Amino acid sequence: MTTPPLPTLCWGCSRSIDAQDAYCRFCGRGQGEHVAWYYKPWGIAVCTFFGLGPFGLALVWMSPVLSKRAKAVSAGLILLFSLWLARGVMNMIHAVSAALAGAGLPLGV
Repeated sequence: MTTPPLPTLCWGCSRSIDAQDAYCRFCGRGQGEHVAWYYKPWGIAVCTFFGLGPFGLALVWMSPVLSKRAKAVSAGLILLFSLWLARGVMNMIHAVSAALAGAGLPLGV
C-alpha cells in the first residue's frame, strides 16, 4: 500500500500544495519543471547580459531553482559584470569628451 504524497510549500506564496501539482492553485506560480524561463540560470544570464544589467539581481534572489550558494555566486558575477560595464561606459565618456575638447567644441550646454 502506497502512501499519498506529502503536501509541499509553494515557491511563490508559501501555502501548502500537493506534491504533484505543477502550478499553485492559490497564486498560479509554476512548481518544479514549470518554473518560468527567466528564473532558470540560462534565463537569468540572458536577461542580465542583454537588458537588465544589475537589475538581474532581482531574478537571482527570487529564483526558486537556485540554491543559496548558486544565488551568491550568480550575484557576485552580476556585480562584477555591472562594474566592468560601468567602467567601460566611463572610459567611453572620457574618450568622447577628450575628443571634443581636442576639436575645440564646447563640452557643456
